[in-house]
Amino acid sequence: MAGKKKSHDFSALISELEGLVTEIEDESRSLDDALRTFESGITLVRHAQKLLEEMEQKVQTLTAAGQAADTAALDDKDIE
Repeated sequence: MAGKKKSHDFSALISELEGLVTEIEDESRSLDDALRTFESGITLVRHAQKLLEEMEQKVQTLTAAGQAADTAALDDKDIE
């Protein structure tokens, strides 16, 4: 279930980023407020990138493990 939690975290990050974009687009906000919101957004983007990198690494690991298992199964068939 840890994968679902990270996926949920990623979805929550995206939702939060969308909210920040809406805040930044609000022309009634001061430039200082918009800049602080932008800085918060950059922090969230970096966190989202880290989560994506971790997910990508897991996919690569699982894919490599699956390929190794397929190769081993084929090798076993060749022996018989």
